[in-house]
Amino acid sequence: MEEQAMYFAGKENMVISTIFEEVSNSFAYEFYVKPTASIQLVQESYTGVTGIKGQRYVIGPGHGEIKTKAGIGISVGTNGIAVFEHTADHLPALLVYPIPINDWTHITVVFRDKIPILYINGQFRRRGLRSLKQNVYASGIFGGYDPYGFYIGFIRDITIWSSPKLPQQIREDEKQIVSENGMFGYWKFDNGTLPNATGSLITRTIEKKLFSDISVLFVKSGYDSPYSPLERSIIAALKRNVQELHVALPKDDLLSIAQRTKPDLVLVFCGFQLACDKVDALKKYGFKTVIWMTDDPYYTDITKVITPYYDFVFTQEINCVSFYTSLGCKNVYHLPLAVDLNIYYPKNVDKNYNTDILFIGNAFWNRVEFFDSIADYLVSKNIMISGLWWDRLKNYQLLRHKIYLNRWLSPEETANYYNGAKIVINLHRSSGDANFNRGNEGARHSVIDPNKLQLAPDGINQNSGKIKALSLNPRTFEISACGAFQLTDERSDLSDFYTPGYDVVTYDTSADFVRKVEYYLTHEEERKLMEGRALDRIRNEHTFYHRISKLITIVLSEECT
Repeated sequence: MEEQAMYFAGKENMVISTIFEEVSNSFAYEFYVKPTASIQLVQESYTGVTGIKGQRYVIGPGHGEIKTKAGIGISVGTNGIAVFEHTADHLPALLVYPIPINDWTHITVVFRDKIPILYINGQFRRRGLRSLKQNVYASGIFGGYDPYGFYIGFIRDITIWSSPKLPQQIREDEKQIVSENGMFGYWKFDNGTLPNATGSLITRTIEKKLFSDISVLFVKSGYDSPYSPLERSIIAALKRNVQELHVALPKDDLLSIAQRTKPDLVLVFCGFQLACDKVDALKKYGFKTVIWMTDDPYYTDITKVITPYYDFVFTQEINCVSFYTSLGCKNVYHLPLAVDLNIYYPKNVDKNYNTDILFIGNAFWNRVEFFDSIADYLVSKNIMISGLWWDRLKNYQLLRHKIYLNRWLSPEETANYYNGAKIVINLHRSSGDANFNRGNEGARHSVIDPNKLQLAPDGINQNSGKIKALSLNPRTFEISACGAFQLTDERSDLSDFYTPGYDVVTYDTSADFVRKVEYYLTHEEERKLMEGRALDRIRNEHTFYHRISKLITIVLSEECT
């Protein structure tokens, strides 16, 4: 039967319509499936957002847009079936039925006056909860719902009926497809194509490149962690955006590469290892040069030497826009960092990743001071702290069993921990700390030759102008993209990306932090609502695809001055 079906690998879907408004309240879905991955079996409920993690949607739950309307989706795995309804801040399971599914199975879900009724291979199995929404609608999203879960396995013969089916009809249909009376749409899923209700063909969506005639030369930083994971994400976003991409290192002969590939722009990431005379040579031959600074304002003693060489300067720190402009840079823009949805996304993780409270990051001195102030509170909690230099804590011995000292986590491993945590702490690095390197207090590099620039060791600040950091770190977006609850310190431009109290919670003192941790550990429903709101916002506004699209649009629309 597999040769007459379509296989979904857990990363694709086909969208006919978010919801079918003509098909509401009393209707039916039916289809054949052979899943190859399990789902998270949650509790049936009238409220909540339990459908944002661990699901494999054969039918994606289309968003109802307003609170009185909900789209209906069906998640199927090797361990059971769940029926969800979806609208603003709302994705609960109206029906959940555990059952092993290891071979081809015929599934019918009948909605009768907003009540889901499940049949498997023609046999009645379960009646779910009646929706409290004014209207529920059939959805035309097949194979997964981004970002909440994609189906893995085979699908064939999806049918949507505009009226509820009788048990006798269902038993008959398990054996053969009957007449089209009441049939709203039929999708065969055969040989990699999807015939829609009108008979035309819909194939797998091929994403159109936003800049289909543009070529980019991307120059990497030359460093490993933490820059290399960001570079991989940027390269992936560039591949989605532009027609032609070439990648080079600072040590390469960039002028020869540019003369051969003729890029529309040369995008340099970080730029600390790239000799500025190479940038001058590129400009001399007419190539448009762009740099994206991603560690501002911590190394502005170096970046103030680098940035004037470039046609365009992008900085993740909004407070550095005026700084670079004051140096004579003509085209300066704020471009925050973002998240890679191929790495950071909601998923089920092993219980070893589960914590109540989590912090991943290095022990910069402002963080040391804060964690020392709450050490007595944390000692009794299920908390994990991971990163460099945490033995700086005065209370290190008290917390040492909860600390993974000097352990660097890959982005993938970090995402696992975010997914397993109830509360993830975000505490930004301070721009005011004079130094961070134990044993090197007071050290600073003297920046003289723009062709021989170096970073100071182990994160020592090189910000003698004491430019204040106002912008968000990438961790802010990464936590939310995992569908995790974030408790963050306050930054001035947080409200440009989130709505504090709605999709993120902030703290300002140790006492405030403890009070909010206690509250949200015991108010799971509120916590999960915020997780879902933040996840939706991040995925729609703050990915590297969004950032690269904005950067290229600005550069192509502006003349070098």
